[in-house]
This record gives sequence, C-alpha cells and structure tokens, in this order.
Amino acid sequence: MNLAVAAVEHYNTILLNYDLACPELDGWFGIKHSSSIEDFNKKDAGIMTLGKSLTPELAGKMIRRMKWGVEYLPAGNKLTNIGTPDFGEPAETVELFRKIIQLVKEQDQSVIIVNAGRDFEYPPAYAAIAEADVLVIPYTGNPFEGELIAQQLKELVRIKVEKPTVELLLVTGDMDIPKQICQRRVEIKVDYTTYIKAAQEGEVYALSAGKREWERVLLEIL
Repeated sequence: MNLAVAAVEHYNTILLNYDLACPELDGWFGIKHSSSIEDFNKKDAGIMTLGKSLTPELAGKMIRRMKWGVEYLPAGNKLTNIGTPDFGEPAETVELFRKIIQLVKEQDQSVIIVNAGRDFEYPPAYAAIAEADVLVIPYTGNPFEGELIAQQLKELVRIKVEKPTVELLLVTGDMDIPKQICQRRVEIKVDYTTYIKAAQEGEVYALSAGKREWERVLLEIL
C-alpha cells in the first residue's frame, strides 16, 4: 500500500490485490467482505466475487480509482464460498491471473504493484511472481523469517522462476542488522508506534510522516 501511494505522484500506477487468502488491502479502500447475497453491494465486487466466471477482461473493468488516487483491483467479496475460491485446475488459474497482469501492462501502466501474499503455492501469487519484473520482499530482520525467505527463494529457483529480488528491510532503532538475503537491499526506518497510530486513523503512512522515506524507497527499487 505504501509503495502504491508513494508511486501515484510520480507514475501512472495500479495496485492489484492477488492475496486472496488474506485480502487486508481491501479494508483500506472500504471494500467489504461478505458471503451473503443479502449484503451484496456491487462496489464490493472483485476477483473473488466472480469465481469461475472471472476473465481478464472482466477483471480489467473492476479496476477503479479509489482513495489517494490509487487505481485498484479488489480481491472483493465472496458470494458462494469461504476462503480462496476454486477457479479450476491450478495451471489454468495461474494462466488466468497472468493474463490479467498482461492485460494491465497493455494499458500502458508505468508501474504495476501486485500484492501477491506470502504463499507462492497459491496460483494467484505464483502468477504474480512469474509476471514480475522485480520481487520486493519485506523483512523485519527476524532470524526465523530470514530462514523462511531464503528457503522460498531457493524453491523458486528450483521451479525455474528467477527474478531480481529486493529485500525491503524494516529497520527499528535498536535492531542488529541481519545478513542480506536478496540480491539487493533497501532499508527503511520504521517506528511501529507511528505506523499503528496512522493505521488506526485510517491514514497511509506514506502520505504523512513517512512520505519522503517511502518515495525514496520506491525510487531505489525502480
């Protein structure tokens, strides 16, 4: 979210929510999640709403300008199922989600940011990784988290998905800087109290206290 908001002022930007297992970004834009047809509102529609009826063309029509000038494709509500929808065979689902990204690229977007989620075993997340020009991986410096990231990167290489990787290290004032895992590292100073306060007030950190910091991170990544 912070990267997308930081990019809006400088680039033609779009944010796609491919994290269907935990679609928390929808909350920032007021997209409500419900599985009840009685509670359905067309403004809450997204990828999950259409299920097996989803096509790249329909997904493209659901992209719309939201808060802070962000063009956004929601995960959306779920009318007939609980959890991540079953779109069909995994290979078909990967292809579907790759085509959505390709369609967006054809619309001449300068920067496409995809929230892929943490589990690339999910077809939407794998599709996002496969189509990416660069993988940005947030890292808090926790040793266990670092081991997990390293294992996942090795697994991606094993299945022949090799992309430039940028480690976004979230640095607190008193932390010991860990060994670098990704090909590149970009550090960003984090005051979790300030972040939490901003979130409670519904304010994106990159618009307030962290504006210049997140713009610097964006430019270093690109």
